[in-house]
Amino acid sequence: MILLRSLTFLIIISTVTSIDVLLPISTSTPDPTFYPNIVHPRQPQRLNLSQKRALHTNKFYTNPLLGPGSNPIITHPFVLLMNLESPYGISISCTEQFALGPRIDSTRVKYFINIILKNIQVSATEFSSQKFEIIDVDDPGFALTLKMYQQNSQSSIIMPIVRGMTYVTFEFNSATPKISTVHAILSVNGQTSGKITGKRFEIVLNNDQTWLLYTLNGDITLEFRENQLFGTQAITNVLRLTKKQSDSYANSLLDSHVSVYPTGCQLKADVNGSKGTYTFIWERKGDLTEKLLHYTLAHHRQVISTNSATATSVQSRSPSKGPMIGYIGNVWIMTENSLSTMGFLAPRAPAPEYEDYIVAQLKKDITNGVNLGVSDYYFTGKAFHKYALLCLLADYYKETLLLEQCIKTLENAFDVLITGKNANALRYDTTWSGLISAAGLAPSQELADFGNSYYNDHHYHWGYFIQTGALIAYLDPSYIPKMKNWVEGLIRDANNPSTKDTNFPQFRYFDWYSGHSWSQGLFESADGKDQESTSEEINFHYGLALWGLATQ
Repeated sequence: MILLRSLTFLIIISTVTSIDVLLPISTSTPDPTFYPNIVHPRQPQRLNLSQKRALHTNKFYTNPLLGPGSNPIITHPFVLLMNLESPYGISISCTEQFALGPRIDSTRVKYFINIILKNIQVSATEFSSQKFEIIDVDDPGFALTLKMYQQNSQSSIIMPIVRGMTYVTFEFNSATPKISTVHAILSVNGQTSGKITGKRFEIVLNNDQTWLLYTLNGDITLEFRENQLFGTQAITNVLRLTKKQSDSYANSLLDSHVSVYPTGCQLKADVNGSKGTYTFIWERKGDLTEKLLHYTLAHHRQVISTNSATATSVQSRSPSKGPMIGYIGNVWIMTENSLSTMGFLAPRAPAPEYEDYIVAQLKKDITNGVNLGVSDYYFTGKAFHKYALLCLLADYYKETLLLEQCIKTLENAFDVLITGKNANALRYDTTWSGLISAAGLAPSQELADFGNSYYNDHHYHWGYFIQTGALIAYLDPSYIPKMKNWVEGLIRDANNPSTKDTNFPQFRYFDWYSGHSWSQGLFESADGKDQESTSEEINFHYGLALWGLATQ
């Protein structure tokens, strides 16, 4: 996994025992003199947090914060849909059916499409014009808590939604269960109609799926009629659903671990020499004497300590990340044993026979100058970065005069940015707690600068400027005080490591469960978040590493 190998900004190799890499870079509020405050034109929807937080813009649960809420929440392995009309409630999809695109060869296809089917729908008979609210999120972006309720009624359902959850959990509060499907229900606990009472129900569908429904706080009675299951009375109880496994022992594990459920996750990460450890501490409710059963992805299983969590035969398929395997454990400890120590120069030096040619070309490129004017952030960042690499080459070949000329040109251009004199200077957005380009704030300009004003691709854009700043710091340390706050503002916006820095969300782009970052920002997506340029994510993390090396 590239996780701790690439986040080397926070992982400077040290001789001390252990370094907590989640300490704040700063906790100061961005200076409104340089970053005028704005209220974002795209306001969060359905938000009712009990505690004010810096809001995430690039996590798996952004869809319900935007627009009508018709796009999915992808938890892996489940895909959830908020039903905006009857039967209301939530639809759950857990399918292993894929539509395949054209073949490249015998083993590869150009694309595949997940088929989202409303396998099971959970609602309440009281809901006729239900509302959704997001009432909680966790800081590192593993979880949200969704509330469904009927206005002018005490009936509600609260759902803790967590990445990798093995069951879908519903906390019913004075609400009468209503369970339906787009398929046909063939039987419930072997019955084809009538009332069924219990704490465990096997719901057999005509699509070869069987779903297990559990209650945690005593028996309930369901009436099977009209291809639906109706509670016979309002309940205050916890219901949990999961798809039945083909393996009988796996099903026994589902039965024995259902009583405890996740609500969020705390993150820890530290470094000791060349070894990095990151830890997921799952927040739980229910029977806390029982250990949590939770799904892992392949990269977790490569590094997880079996002393902290043990593998089971419980399995599922993720919509896009391959096989998932259930592990039992309340804490996951994962260790990378060989962190990168890459510095400013490539591992291999340029071949000596090309030195004269390279230096001659270097003189032309630096002497002839380059347009380092600031336009959009993406292409400007690329130009700055490329010119900074010329400065690094001049230093490598000990071309002192060329280096002085190169650094002066670069710093003069950087001055425009760090003093906010460019046309679309950065603003501090008080709605989503971030630094954004002013270019996209006008009506119908959402896509300006590749959606930067709507938090798309900051890690790509800022990576070029952070590397440029790191190269300047390496070649001319006297410039560090002048640019430090500006460069570290970009880092805090995209990659704030600490919950103590409440001016920005913790790790806006990096998804610690998935092991990589996400793009898309404040744009709805029918397929969930994406990332189309992993190379630029790596470039961003490399920039963090170089900034750490140059300024430590």
